[in-house]
Amino acid sequence: MWHEYTEQETGSQDARDAEAAYWQQMRDRDAAADYAIAMIEAMADEYGDDEAVDEETIEAAAVAHLVLVARNDPEPEPPSPAAPSLTLLPAVTRSRAEHCRRIAPHGGAACLARHGRAHYVAIGTAGARTTIQRHGVAYWQGITKAKGWTGPRKPDLLTDLTVGRVLADLAA
Repeated sequence: MWHEYTEQETGSQDARDAEAAYWQQMRDRDAAADYAIAMIEAMADEYGDDEAVDEETIEAAAVAHLVLVARNDPEPEPPSPAAPSLTLLPAVTRSRAEHCRRIAPHGGAACLARHGRAHYVAIGTAGARTTIQRHGVAYWQGITKAKGWTGPRKPDLLTDLTVGRVLADLAA
């Protein structure tokens, strides 16, 4: 299916003209190189001695001729724009699980700060009700016993200090 390109997709008419002129110049230079090689071969045949000239010598002479032509070119090609300065960071190989464990406490603390303790109580209560409805009370009690969930956490200064040190080490 034919698609008519908009000016935004193809650039301005000036840009397209400049690109066409560039490619015409490239074709002209290729033609000039072919002409130079033909002239050098004709001159070698006419004025040269019986010694054969290898292909590399002919190409080197053609390149030298093109360099002379390029120096006398009234409209040289504009310099290419400078590449942006990019600094590549070293590749870090970490496991996704390790990354998630490291950032999880921050997410939980941010959620607690934004929504409060009642938010977590509501989520836990809804989860408990759903689990009991689907699997029964005995199943729920087994989960809470296996996980060590005994209700609201009782303050323990030694545990809080230990966890605080671990979190500080992770943050550093």
